[in-house]
Amino acid sequence: MSSEAEKVLQKTTYHGKQRCWNFERFIKVQVDAHAILEGLVEHGYSGIDEQSKVRHLIDGIKTNKLEAVKAQIFASAALRQDYPACVTLFKDFIKQTNMSSNVRDAGISAVNSSKDDRTTWDNVDPDMSVEDRYYKPQEYASLSAAKKAGLLIKRKKRGKKGGKAPKKKGANNPPKPKKNQSVNLSKSTIKAIATAVHEDDDGSDEGSSSEEEIPMNPPAKKAKLSKNRDNPALKCH
Repeated sequence: MSSEAEKVLQKTTYHGKQRCWNFERFIKVQVDAHAILEGLVEHGYSGIDEQSKVRHLIDGIKTNKLEAVKAQIFASAALRQDYPACVTLFKDFIKQTNMSSNVRDAGISAVNSSKDDRTTWDNVDPDMSVEDRYYKPQEYASLSAAKKAGLLIKRKKRGKKGGKAPKKKGANNPPKPKKNQSVNLSKSTIKAIATAVHEDDDGSDEGSSSEEEIPMNPPAKKAKLSKNRDNPALKCH
């Protein structure tokens, strides 16, 4: 029984996931062989130690995809004495590799699906009633294959591959100037303004405003009032 169990450990190998063989089944075969050898201790067999278990585990893995885990185990004295920890390390690495592979396959599938969809609506009769405008991703996805084909024809006629999103109102309007905005004047300009104001105050300017040429009428008005006051016919009895 011990010889058969040892042969199982030596001959059982793992080359990667196959149709009826994976890492889980590979470990189960090894664990069953360990149980047989450990059960023979009471019958005088020496059993199997942890280091031998790890050695059979590493020797049985023949795929190059797990070389990084093997190197990590070889570099750690603790891992070389801990079979369950080594198995967990291999399982975690395989799980992460499968997840990365699934993400990559999903991306490739999405690209191929997009190409297949384009081929599908390229081969249908176009519906020219579709409006040639910008469509959001959700709106475009809801269009039928015929409308997508019609939209493509309309956009090719106007020389553009796709519509553009409408611009926001006021996007190109220049900013309005602020109220009470200060104006920077040069010293020469300020001096010229001050000189002109000073000449107006002194009356030295030859030009005069129209308000100064208007004759004053209040004296004539006072004279009229005094004349009416002396008129006896206007006196009250």
